[in-house]
Amino acid sequence: MICNEQMKSLIELGRHGHFPLFHQTWIEEATREKLARPNKADQKKAKEIMEKLAQHKNLDRKRTLLLSLPENERKVFIKEFFNIIEQSILEERPIFQ
Repeated sequence: MICNEQMKSLIELGRHGHFPLFHQTWIEEATREKLARPNKADQKKAKEIMEKLAQHKNLDRKRTLLLSLPENERKVFIKEFFNIIEQSILEERPIFQ
C-alpha cells in the first residue's frame, strides 16, 4: 500500500510518534470513536487516498487534500494509516505479537 519514499518517510515518522500529516484534533476524533475493523471497501478507499497523497510532494498540499475529504473518509484513512504503522512496528518487533 505504501506508494513512494515520501509516504514511507511519513510512516517512519509515525512509528516514532510524529504525525505531520494530521492535525491533533483529527487524531483525537479518529481515535476517540470505536470504528469497526476496516473492511475491504475502507482499505480500498484508504489506498486511493494514499495514492492521491503520493502525487503531492509538499506536506501542506497533502494536508489540504486531507482537509478536503469528507470527515468519515478522513477518519477511515487515519485509522488505516495507524494500522500500517502498527503492522510496521510488529514486523520489526515480533515479540509484541
